[in-house]
Amino acid sequence: MTGCLLSSRGVLEVAGDDAATFLNAVSSCPVTRIEPGGAGFGALLTPQGKIVADFILFKQAETLCFLDVSLSALPELVKRLTMYRLRAKITVTDVSNLLAVFVGGETDAVPAAPDPRLAALGLRGLAHVGQIAADSAAEDAYHAGRVRNGVPEGGRDFLWNDVFPHEVMMDLLNGLDFTKGCYIGQEVVSRMQHKTVVRTRTFTIRCGSPAPWTRGEPVMAGEKTIGTAGDGRNGEAVALLRLDMLEAAHRGGIPVTLRAAPVTLVLQPWIPFGVAYEPVIMGGTP
Repeated sequence: MTGCLLSSRGVLEVAGDDAATFLNAVSSCPVTRIEPGGAGFGALLTPQGKIVADFILFKQAETLCFLDVSLSALPELVKRLTMYRLRAKITVTDVSNLLAVFVGGETDAVPAAPDPRLAALGLRGLAHVGQIAADSAAEDAYHAGRVRNGVPEGGRDFLWNDVFPHEVMMDLLNGLDFTKGCYIGQEVVSRMQHKTVVRTRTFTIRCGSPAPWTRGEPVMAGEKTIGTAGDGRNGEAVALLRLDMLEAAHRGGIPVTLRAAPVTLVLQPWIPFGVAYEPVIMGGTP
């Protein structure tokens, strides 16, 4: 088989009679509408609407789902799902010692599915541990493509419990459901969708400064910090930027920089709105 192992991802198994309905009730993912063998994108939120962990959900049956999640968020996700379980007939088990996340190719463990966030990211699935050898160069190439496509990932491009889903484009990447009813943090999500101007968004930036740089480095407009960059890949990163400050820099002719090097904003075709900062490049396909 072919495929690229994602070594920074772990796998949670949620099993039992109420597995799908439980996850549907607590997360932003429309679990009950996903067909068996399919995948969805979502997050567990705080009651205040911030992201505890974002994940790809693989639904095998109404009684069995797997969550593909950053290893850095996995312990907190286990803790919260266990706390919210109450009388639901489910078990929550870390099976990262048995299953690993891969992109590309096929596997006999769990069939691969199109990445539910963006078709350009290709297939994604689970394999038995040891079935796919680690390849750091291939993994770096995958993340470079993800960054180029403007798709943020928790733990790499933003911090847990620090951002709202709209700020990291979950509303545009099929990660929020606005029709299924209540879930944890849903009132804040709905308010941001219908009433609030979202002032912070993630975009791919292109920078002449030597990469790699690390998550959290400041993006500047003159002397003001207007956002932070995620992990740098080949001179590009997914950055969390304040739109009002970006547009103010545009109006004032103030250069936007990272490590004192000029920044170019990259707008992918799936982003439906413009940003008042030049130059803007339409692109993002690997």
